[in-house]
Amino acid sequence: MDIEKSIIKSKLDQINKKNSYRFHMPGHKGRGQAFALYDYDITEIPGADNLHDAQGIIAQAQQKLAAIYHSDEAAILVNGTTTGIHSAILGSCAPGAQLLVPINCHRAVFGALGLGRIEAVFITPEIDKNLGFGRSISVATVHQALAKHPPIAGMILTNPSYYGTTSDLAQIAEILHEQGKFLIVDEAHGAHLRFSENLPQDALSAGADVVIQSTHKILGSLTQSSLLHFQGSRIDRQKIKSYLSLLQSSSPSYPLMISVEEAVDAAHERGEAVFNMIEAAHREFCQNQNGQQAVTLYDGNGLANGYDRSKWLFQTRGITGTEVAARLSAEYGIQCEMSGDNYLLAMTGMGTSREDLVRITQAIGAINKTIRVDSTAEKEAKRHTQLWAGIDFTAAVQTEIPLWEALAWENRDQIVLEQAVGQLAGDFIIPYPPGIPVLLPGSRISPDMVVYLNDLLDQQVAVVGIDAKRTVTIIKKEPVIMEKNHQGQLIVIEGVDGSGKQTQTQLLYDRLVKAGEKVMKISYPRYDKKSSAMVKLYLEGAFGQDPGTISPYIASTFYAADRYASYKEDYEDFLTQGGLVLVDRYTTSNMVHQAGKIKDPDERKRFLDWLWDFEFNLYGLPIPDQVFFLNIPPEINQQLIKNRNNKITGQQQKDIHESSPEHLRDSYQSALALVAEYGWTEINCVKNNQLRSIESIHQEIWECIKERKSND
Repeated sequence: MDIEKSIIKSKLDQINKKNSYRFHMPGHKGRGQAFALYDYDITEIPGADNLHDAQGIIAQAQQKLAAIYHSDEAAILVNGTTTGIHSAILGSCAPGAQLLVPINCHRAVFGALGLGRIEAVFITPEIDKNLGFGRSISVATVHQALAKHPPIAGMILTNPSYYGTTSDLAQIAEILHEQGKFLIVDEAHGAHLRFSENLPQDALSAGADVVIQSTHKILGSLTQSSLLHFQGSRIDRQKIKSYLSLLQSSSPSYPLMISVEEAVDAAHERGEAVFNMIEAAHREFCQNQNGQQAVTLYDGNGLANGYDRSKWLFQTRGITGTEVAARLSAEYGIQCEMSGDNYLLAMTGMGTSREDLVRITQAIGAINKTIRVDSTAEKEAKRHTQLWAGIDFTAAVQTEIPLWEALAWENRDQIVLEQAVGQLAGDFIIPYPPGIPVLLPGSRISPDMVVYLNDLLDQQVAVVGIDAKRTVTIIKKEPVIMEKNHQGQLIVIEGVDGSGKQTQTQLLYDRLVKAGEKVMKISYPRYDKKSSAMVKLYLEGAFGQDPGTISPYIASTFYAADRYASYKEDYEDFLTQGGLVLVDRYTTSNMVHQAGKIKDPDERKRFLDWLWDFEFNLYGLPIPDQVFFLNIPPEINQQLIKNRNNKITGQQQKDIHESSPEHLRDSYQSALALVAEYGWTEINCVKNNQLRSIESIHQEIWECIKERKSND
């Protein structure tokens, strides 16, 4: 049969013909030192060497590379920095050990955590307020984490970031070393820093114990080639080397190894001149802009730890970064590394020429003359900022089951992203580039995260873990079995404040009475009873105005006491004799509101287990037969309660739950998780951003009850 030959090569020929100016990885820009690859593609024949037991020419090359970088020992990598990171972490941490991990680390770090069953202590970087990326890790954050988690064995840190920002490595290394802990630095984007004094300090000079560098990103080696450096005696070098042999190919590529050596040789000879030229051009561009243009270059001024000006990061207004990238390619033959809604990243490297820099400078200047920046552009920039500003990325990557268990979980499903709210992610969700996960297998998917991911996809940002149909993999867990411990039926109408629980409970009660059912209606808390006294004090702010500062365990006891009194006074005999009890709020409200205060997944589970034992075992309250959750998103919910009177006082002043947007948001996200965990029936009260009618919501609840009754 006829076959199409050279599919990959032919397509790359087309791309290269279109784009003459490469501002993307790798650093050689298609201008590297040419050598006949096939002539050097050999195996471990006599006179050559073995990467996994280097004693000849590879050993000599590695010694030279260590000398150039001033490390104690260097290892050439042929499976990329990813394998270097895996080996460094696995060789430094035993299963169950704790590792300090900034959430803006590369996916390779999270892969190592799963492979090694290593516990991450996550910390959050300082965030750039305009562009939303993790800029640096503060010394104070490291101090606090070490004080709170003394068993931490060491730290992995990315420096510089994908965008060129840096942390105070020397201070961080000193803090860790004073406590006998190690520092591994993912310097994938910093193999060039050693070669110019005008660039930030490199990791080895700052005192890191292990450093992994992608020599292809900014220097001139072939993609997939990297270096790993050892320094000092705090880590077990031989153990890391053992993992390198285990994880790397047993047939290492000589062309890749040659390209590493030649790239570093070239940087040693010419790197200072090349990167000083790039740095000077970057500074000149920044000095000539006034900040009012549509496309401006991120200048890095004011960053305490310096900025890597080999990264040309542009911020856009009045035009998207994606549109600028398309124009640069179509009109000027410039292909950039990455673009998004309000930014564009152009990466330079050893192969970048002065002509390239002039070209992009002139092209951006020409594009700026065609774009008018107005107030609409400012609002759009603010909208983009608000999307990521509302997300707690540290909480997002917490897993509710161990990462290694989630990776091996057998019961999975594929669902549309919009329907994944409250579910556990079954795979890594990673915007790429830069390859930093926003969800891990076992992480709970929040509503804000779904909005954020949809926005990225709308901008045509590739998100690994979400397919072309916008479906994601989720972990399917069997819901908690709510075993019946009574003769009658107990049906709960649940929801956050203002979701219409009282209205739906009344409608259902009326219909059941009309249908001839033996039914009773209860509403909690019972503000007219003495048993609710502590609840009223709590909601009125007697113990603090911020509900987040009040222990969920203590607050839960207030509500549980009222429910116990009601059970004994109002409906124990009725339920025992087979009656149907409708409840507006129940123990489920403690699960929603109080568990929502807890960010740590393990602590949240401990609380829910305690609450179940406290209310259903100790107090002996009946377990619900069915729970309906009225799903109304917080942004709509807050409008509904805006003019509603306080149920305790009858006045406009809100209780501490209603007056806290943070509490309402956290409670909502807690409820979505509980729906999946406990098998509650979710009633979506909003369709196409509009509230459904009260009657249609009631009818859906009624049909669910009829269906369950017919199945019993």
